[in-house]
Amino acid sequence: MCVYVYQQVDRYTSRYASPVLCSRELSALRDADCIPGLTVRASPAAREVQAGYSVGDTSMQLTIALPANLPLGQITVSGDERRAGVQKAQWRRWILQLTVFLTYQV
Repeated sequence: MCVYVYQQVDRYTSRYASPVLCSRELSALRDADCIPGLTVRASPAAREVQAGYSVGDTSMQLTIALPANLPLGQITVSGDERRAGVQKAQWRRWILQLTVFLTYQV
Protein backbone atom coordinates (compact mmCIF):
# COMPACT_ATOMS: atom_id res chain seq x y z
CA MET A 1 0.00 0.00 0.00
CA CYS A 2 2.77 2.44 0.95
CA VAL A 3 4.69 1.87 -2.31
CA TYR A 4 1.52 2.48 -4.32
CA VAL A 5 0.92 5.81 -2.54
CA TYR A 6 4.53 6.83 -3.13
CA GLN A 7 4.22 6.04 -6.83
CA GLN A 8 1.01 8.04 -7.11
CA VAL A 9 2.52 11.06 -5.34
CA ASP A 10 5.66 10.79 -7.44
CA ARG A 11 3.67 10.60 -10.67
CA TYR A 12 1.44 13.55 -9.69
CA THR A 13 4.45 15.64 -8.65
CA SER A 14 6.31 14.85 -11.87
CA ARG A 15 3.33 15.72 -14.03
CA TYR A 16 1.87 18.80 -12.32
CA ALA A 17 4.11 20.35 -9.67
CA SER A 18 7.63 19.84 -11.01
CA PRO A 19 7.21 21.64 -14.38
CA VAL A 20 5.90 24.74 -12.60
CA LEU A 21 8.66 24.68 -9.97
CA CYS A 22 11.42 24.08 -12.53
CA SER A 23 10.13 26.86 -14.76
CA ARG A 24 9.95 29.28 -11.84
CA GLU A 25 13.45 28.44 -10.60
CA LEU A 26 15.04 28.62 -14.04
CA SER A 27 13.34 31.91 -14.92
CA ALA A 28 14.63 33.38 -11.64
CA LEU A 29 18.15 32.64 -12.86
CA ARG A 30 17.59 34.68 -15.99
CA ASP A 31 16.60 37.67 -13.85
CA ALA A 32 19.55 37.35 -11.44
CA ASP A 33 22.32 39.93 -11.37
CA CYS A 34 25.52 38.72 -12.93
CA ILE A 35 28.83 38.53 -11.10
CA PRO A 36 31.86 39.48 -13.22
CA GLY A 37 33.43 36.32 -14.63
CA LEU A 38 30.34 34.19 -13.92
CA THR A 39 28.19 32.90 -16.76
CA VAL A 40 24.93 31.10 -16.04
CA ARG A 41 22.86 29.33 -18.68
CA ALA A 42 19.51 27.77 -17.86
CA SER A 43 18.03 25.11 -20.09
CA PRO A 44 14.35 24.56 -19.22
CA ALA A 45 13.92 21.70 -21.70
CA ALA A 46 16.77 19.73 -20.12
CA ARG A 47 16.04 21.02 -16.60
CA GLU A 48 19.71 21.98 -16.26
CA VAL A 49 21.72 24.95 -15.11
CA GLN A 50 25.26 25.37 -16.38
CA ALA A 51 27.51 27.77 -14.53
CA GLY A 52 31.00 28.78 -15.50
CA TYR A 53 33.41 30.98 -13.62
CA SER A 54 36.68 32.27 -14.98
CA VAL A 55 39.47 34.27 -13.40
CA GLY A 56 42.42 35.05 -15.64
CA ASP A 57 43.34 31.87 -17.49
CA THR A 58 41.60 29.53 -15.01
CA SER A 59 37.98 28.48 -15.37
CA MET A 60 35.51 26.10 -13.72
CA GLN A 61 32.26 24.59 -15.02
CA LEU A 62 29.37 23.13 -13.01
CA THR A 63 26.18 21.55 -14.23
CA ILE A 64 23.16 21.25 -11.94
CA ALA A 65 20.40 18.94 -13.18
CA LEU A 66 16.93 19.15 -11.66
CA PRO A 67 15.05 15.85 -11.32
CA ALA A 68 11.77 15.14 -13.12
CA ASN A 69 10.02 14.89 -9.75
CA LEU A 70 11.38 18.09 -8.16
CA PRO A 71 11.20 18.64 -5.12
CA LEU A 72 10.95 14.93 -4.25
CA GLY A 73 13.98 13.77 -6.22
CA GLN A 74 17.61 14.60 -5.64
CA ILE A 75 19.44 17.09 -7.83
CA THR A 76 22.62 16.08 -9.62
CA VAL A 77 25.73 18.25 -9.55
CA SER A 78 28.65 17.56 -11.86
CA GLY A 79 31.75 19.50 -12.75
CA ASP A 80 34.36 19.59 -15.46
CA GLU A 81 37.32 17.25 -15.21
CA ARG A 82 39.92 20.02 -15.24
CA ARG A 83 39.09 21.01 -11.65
CA ALA A 84 41.07 24.27 -11.94
CA GLY A 85 44.17 22.90 -10.19
CA VAL A 86 42.25 21.49 -7.22
CA GLN A 87 43.01 18.03 -5.86
CA LYS A 88 40.50 15.36 -6.94
CA ALA A 89 39.49 14.53 -3.34
CA GLN A 90 38.88 18.21 -2.54
CA TRP A 91 36.84 18.63 -5.75
CA ARG A 92 34.66 15.63 -4.84
CA ARG A 93 34.05 17.08 -1.35
CA TRP A 94 32.98 20.40 -2.89
CA ILE A 95 30.60 18.68 -5.31
CA LEU A 96 29.13 16.61 -2.44
CA GLN A 97 28.75 19.69 -0.22
CA LEU A 98 27.04 21.60 -3.01
CA THR A 99 24.71 18.67 -3.68
CA VAL A 100 23.74 18.42 0.00
CA PHE A 101 23.31 22.19 0.28
CA LEU A 102 21.04 22.40 -2.76
CA THR A 103 19.07 19.29 -1.78
CA TYR A 104 18.07 20.68 1.61
CA GLN A 105 17.20 24.24 0.59
CA VAL A 106 13.73 25.30 1.67
